[in-house]
Amino acid sequence: MLFHARDFAEAYFSALVLPKGAKAMKPREKAAKGRAELEDAILEYLRERPEGAINSEIARDLGLESDFAGRQKNYLTYSLLGGLIARGLVKRETVGSKKLFKAF
Repeated sequence: MLFHARDFAEAYFSALVLPKGAKAMKPREKAAKGRAELEDAILEYLRERPEGAINSEIARDLGLESDFAGRQKNYLTYSLLGGLIARGLVKRETVGSKKLFKAF
């Protein structure tokens, strides 16, 4: 049986990071955990700002600005906000030309 360098590296680093007997998370589990952490950060950010915040402020202040130069800039935070709105945790209000996001 061949043991590839990648397999060795994965086993080695898993042993360093994971408690004994714990299994490594699958990519989808990692993504779900990451999404939950990002959503918690956004909610905390909005709760600290009862006046609300626009998407670009949220992305900038949380260090989530995209490097993409096209029209879909900062889509990650916008997408996460959409999920929070769908679950009734955040609301979107239009004030003048600004679209403010506020936590409930």
